[in-house]
Amino acid sequence: MKRMPLLVICLCLAATMAHAAPDRDVLYQVSTLDALLAGVFDRAVNVGELLGHGDTGLGCFEAVDGEMVVLDGKAWQVKSDGTIHQATRGMGTPFAAVTYFDRDREIKLDQPLDFTALKALLDAQLPTRNLFMVIRLDGEFETIKTRSVPRQSKPYPRLLEVSMKQAEFEHQASKGTVVGVFCPYFAAGANLPGWHFHYLSDQRDAGGHVLDLRLTRGTLAFDTTPRFSLNLPESGPYTETKLDQTDKQETERIEKDRK
Repeated sequence: MKRMPLLVICLCLAATMAHAAPDRDVLYQVSTLDALLAGVFDRAVNVGELLGHGDTGLGCFEAVDGEMVVLDGKAWQVKSDGTIHQATRGMGTPFAAVTYFDRDREIKLDQPLDFTALKALLDAQLPTRNLFMVIRLDGEFETIKTRSVPRQSKPYPRLLEVSMKQAEFEHQASKGTVVGVFCPYFAAGANLPGWHFHYLSDQRDAGGHVLDLRLTRGTLAFDTTPRFSLNLPESGPYTETKLDQTDKQETERIEKDRK
């Protein structure tokens, strides 16, 4: 039997590794929350590159031109006028987090839940608060309140100033999916510790950052992601901006319902 030359073996192994399946248990993130708070709204990567690292997640778009919902391998843009568009691969994002969603476990929710009760349930279901978790809640919502923010022009303001001009939307009898990301406390500065939720309706007529909701019924699926990959810009405004502290009060004010 002929032996395969060592060089051929090495090339075959390299080709196999190059086409190996991606790591599905990692949360891939672009830039940091602190940079976004400071007004670093420039493109870090494009949507096409982002979708090469996950099929489910959330974020925003270059110049904070609306909220991003990543669902089933597609990115959707919820603009401040309430319209929703599928993002093209060439669009940019300054901040986003995605993973390949695997249903590690799921539970049926047959009783109505408000937002406070839902977050309490999610907290109770966490196996630990020291790992990242991504959830998707496919359900029917009696009401759901969301927000988006308008596109900004340079020189960019801080995110808190942008949030003061956010558009808010209230939807009744909406059916769709809430994507949620839980980040441990130690991630403060890189991302928002605790839960962060975005919504996209099945009809693509409602969505954005979730401010409040009342669930009628649904299916809640969990994907524990024990690994975290952070992609930081190597040049431009990110490297030139002073990022030496996390303003917890500023973050809390941004997350609040304005009405």
